[in-house]
Amino acid sequence: MAALSLDRAFAQEQPRTPQIEIQTNEPITNIQTAGDGWGGVIRKVQELRKIPRDRDSEIISALSGNLDNLPPPFAYEVVRRTCSTDPQRASHLFALASGRIRYDAYRCKDATASAGVQATMFALQMPECRSMLSDNELFFSSMRRIKDAEEMFSSKASPWWICSHGMAAIGSGLQKKALAVADWLKPEQEWPAIKARIRAEIDYTLDKHSKK
Repeated sequence: MAALSLDRAFAQEQPRTPQIEIQTNEPITNIQTAGDGWGGVIRKVQELRKIPRDRDSEIISALSGNLDNLPPPFAYEVVRRTCSTDPQRASHLFALASGRIRYDAYRCKDATASAGVQATMFALQMPECRSMLSDNELFFSSMRRIKDAEEMFSSKASPWWICSHGMAAIGSGLQKKALAVADWLKPEQEWPAIKARIRAEIDYTLDKHSKK
């Protein structure tokens, strides 16, 4: 049954022709994917940040009910808006979103897409959440809770958003060429091993912390 589910998930993906955005700020030129690619997703989250905090409940409700259908960075906006009032919930969501981001990145055929994990964190820094993020006990407690939870892998959003951060997608976009699904996404037979890798990384982190 699980294999059938994976086959269906892979089959629902489609070839992609990356949309490229070139930003020039002398002497730096930044090239990234737009639309439903990494740059486009980050920009949408950043636009949400411009909505005043007096609308927190509205934004939190709208996003929370749709997190399984949105790329994981959208969960960071819920984290940002709840970290002061409900740090336990925010910490859980932060750990969950971080796990989902790595799961998406590790499924990308292009290994350079993994750089998007840190790029996402850098682009969506949350100084408002400094207190929550510096609470190691809370953070590791959240990691323990999600380690064996299937919700870490239950997102229905396509991993394309972070796979498009890789050099293969950038090159394809510059050439205006489509990438077949098999060119940007690892076959579903590899996904169980990727899940095991993420859980092993969490175990390693927790074990390292426990020895301090």
